[in-house]
Amino acid sequence: MLTADIATKRGNHKAALPAYRQAWDKAPSDQIGMKLYSSMRENGEPDATFAGFFDDWAEKIPGQLGTMTRAGHDLENGDLSRAQSSYQALVAVNPNNAIAYNNLAWTYGEDALTESLKASQRAYDLAPQSGEILDTYGWFLYKSGDIKKGL
Repeated sequence: MLTADIATKRGNHKAALPAYRQAWDKAPSDQIGMKLYSSMRENGEPDATFAGFFDDWAEKIPGQLGTMTRAGHDLENGDLSRAQSSYQALVAVNPNNAIAYNNLAWTYGEDALTESLKASQRAYDLAPQSGEILDTYGWFLYKSGDIKKGL
């Protein structure tokens, strides 16, 4: 892990990736999972590699961080159906996860305003001071016709 961290700090992402993979294979943890994921992104790994890694992470370390990371990856890459399933699973386990509710709203999008508004309002209720969450909630209020409250 130290070798990978040093390589990353030096901007040598090609050297960091195999070192993080070795650390992951030896002693997987959420911390290494996050660093390996970041290194994979820096190195432009193909989507199939990410899917296998996320499956491995879920098997080795069941929990919310791996699922949250996968959901974010899927949302960012336009796989809204998969991201939606992950965020729904996250809020089922932890109904106080404001970020999961916020991102779930985006997976529903403007075509499902009722669901988007419910999810974004739940996020707002949990974290009313978060700029990211205020932005999402305001947008879906605006799109649903409540322009004054959205603004």
